[in-house]
Amino acid sequence: MLTDKQMSEIKEELLSSERPLILFHDDADGLSSFLQFYKQINKGKGVMVKSTPKVDDRFIRTVENYAPDKIFALDLAVMEQDFVDAVNKKIIWVDHHELSETKGVKYYNPKQNKKGDNTCISKLSYDIFKDNFWISAVGTIGDW
Repeated sequence: MLTDKQMSEIKEELLSSERPLILFHDDADGLSSFLQFYKQINKGKGVMVKSTPKVDDRFIRTVENYAPDKIFALDLAVMEQDFVDAVNKKIIWVDHHELSETKGVKYYNPKQNKKGDNTCISKLSYDIFKDNFWISAVGTIGDW
């Protein structure tokens, strides 16, 4: 699980965003997480990351074209350093895969707090917002 402080930070980052870009994995967990984030603010743009859950230079043009104030990455296992350096935007990355050493992002992973904790992002999203339980349930079941 994430700590209360971590969940509060994520929530504040989203609520203070005027033009978020939300990148999410193309599975049930990623989509459910995106829906929970989007429903909190009803603005922004969601972009599904298909096949490999990896953010790389393929997404630089998306960032340039949309011009977000913040980027949220949900349920994505890899974010390449070249992408982070190129976009020069605040990035909030919530993930449950193997821990990452990518620099220049606000990174949240339950494994940071408890080794082996694989809590899916759908569940973490519900814990953050305390809303849309049914979406969380569908994403959690779909992830397992």
